[in-house]
Amino acid sequence: MKTKLPAVNPLGLLVFILLMLPLLALLGFGILWLWQSGNLQVWLIAMVICGGLGHGLQQWLVRRERKLLTDTGTEPNPDWPPSTEEVWQKVKALAETCNPEDWPLEDGTWVLELGRRTMETVAHCYHPDVEQPLL
Repeated sequence: MKTKLPAVNPLGLLVFILLMLPLLALLGFGILWLWQSGNLQVWLIAMVICGGLGHGLQQWLVRRERKLLTDTGTEPNPDWPPSTEEVWQKVKALAETCNPEDWPLEDGTWVLELGRRTMETVAHCYHPDVEQPLL
């Protein structure tokens, strides 16, 4: 199904262009000045070094965050009564059966579906003889 493109507001586009012109002119005149003063190559080298360092740092942070996510685990609240142990085990079993590829981040509806499944699992543990335990 094709999605309709949003209509472009001509006055909004004019405002955007007028706001961007000084920035673009500053960028253009800055590069021209760097070229005339013979510093363009130094600036380009500095940009490549800073970009490479920034990219490397970003990759390191992503790896570190992924490691932190895999190392963390959720434990039951110690203040819960002993009767909740069975419920906790069923919720853990549900979490272990979830495949991350089945829940794409681009589609936000999975959060509601996974939450509904979890609530139904918990409600069924507390009310096993009811037809619709969530209600």
